[in-house]
Amino acid sequence: MLKKILILFFILSSLKGISQTTTAEKQINQIFQLEEKEKIHQFFQAIEEYKQDHDYSDAMIMDSIFAEITPPVLVNFIKSINKEIFIQEKEFTKDYEFNIFPQEYAANMPCADVVSLRFLEEKNQFLLMVGNSFYVEDFGCTESGTSYLFKIEKGKIKIINIMEVG
Repeated sequence: MLKKILILFFILSSLKGISQTTTAEKQINQIFQLEEKEKIHQFFQAIEEYKQDHDYSDAMIMDSIFAEITPPVLVNFIKSINKEIFIQEKEFTKDYEFNIFPQEYAANMPCADVVSLRFLEEKNQFLLMVGNSFYVEDFGCTESGTSYLFKIEKGKIKIINIMEVG
């Protein structure tokens, strides 16, 4: 009897793992829709709505060192992701050169800029991070970043938070 219970428990546990993986894969696969023009528009519209709802001033960004994601960079980034590897590892990073730096700092030393995406499975959310770096004499490369925490539910994109650090 105990053996039958253990076998049943093992089977049910296996099925639960399969359904969780399938759910996560379905959620992750939605990110690849951002290659489509309509979804790109929806993503950036969600960013604008978030900024309006949270009194987020573009003036802060205009004079700052923070890189924001742009439609061409986002499309390029999403197309660069290997779907099978992203489903397994739940994160991807790619180097870029944004060349954003304050006027008083020269661009004479290259510093890596990056875009990365992570799927937060426990919350069914995505974290898109845009990192900008520039060279400061006597210090080295300094970094700033903008992060977009969002989710995709029933085909709709919702920005949960935009964070800037640096």
